[in-house]
Amino acid sequence: MSYSVNWLTKAIEIPLADLTFLSGSNYTIDMADVHSEIRRLEGAFDEGLWAPQVLQHVDTVVLGGDPYSSFEIFINGYTVQFEAGAYNVSITGANTNILDVLIPVGGVSVALKLSGGKIQTGSGVTEQDKTDIINGTKDAILGAESYP
Repeated sequence: MSYSVNWLTKAIEIPLADLTFLSGSNYTIDMADVHSEIRRLEGAFDEGLWAPQVLQHVDTVVLGGDPYSSFEIFINGYTVQFEAGAYNVSITGANTNILDVLIPVGGVSVALKLSGGKIQTGSGVTEQDKTDIINGTKDAILGAESYP
């Protein structure tokens, strides 16, 4: 990957070559790949080892009692910019604030198409659902005319 980071201005540039081509003018980028590349650059002795951290990774967040999948949050004033051109970029893989720190470049359209979001814990089947299923099955087997 060939991201570039200006550590003094805190500007991150992501080239078109580092995006995954889908079709036509549509591309995608996975936040796991962004995370890996940023961490590599942060840890490089001649790059960002001395600079403030770029990303904060949060595994699971509970908001309003509902668990949400991982977040990749750009922190410390960093901005993101994609290489100029007429194309669409879909962000996948994790929740992110990338749209909040995005520097728009003519012709590039960025959309969040996350695989992440609210996480369903368990099967979602309640105790009442289980009772209704048991009673409905029992009545069907015994030949009952109606179900409870």
